[in-house]
Amino acid sequence: MAEDSYEAPGDAIVGPIILLTPIGQKYLDQTRPWARFLSIFCFAGACLSALAGLALIAIGLLGHIPESQGLHPMFGRAFGVVSGLLYILVGALYVPAGIFLFRYGGALRSLADHGTTEILENALKQQRSFWRYAGILALIGVLVVVFAFFAALFLALFARYSQ
Repeated sequence: MAEDSYEAPGDAIVGPIILLTPIGQKYLDQTRPWARFLSIFCFAGACLSALAGLALIAIGLLGHIPESQGLHPMFGRAFGVVSGLLYILVGALYVPAGIFLFRYGGALRSLADHGTTEILENALKQQRSFWRYAGILALIGVLVVVFAFFAALFLALFARYSQ
């Protein structure tokens, strides 16, 4: 290169510049309240699920299950405790989704106020984190359902042919 030619500092390759149009900003502004609303729903769902889990644990530990229902009382108590723990676990799974959505809404607020590329990138990063988490949970959910189906099938066949 000639001595008087200019190269961008740092990277030799400069990517395309993407501008956020007023319509694009309007769509993001309309998305922000929904992201915040759903994040609050995630937190409320987590709290309600945890409270239900604690209630199930309390019922399992302190409740009375008569033997007339055909179950041993310890089985009913263990079922209550295990169900309660599962409710608490499910509630805990809502918390990261709520955090990601809340951060996304906050980044959209900053974007509306300041409008820099870095803030837009942060908003997209928060959105990516939410969708990655939601996708992983969806995949785990499908795997759990498939496992439960085959476990139930196996147990039904085992019960049928073990008599």
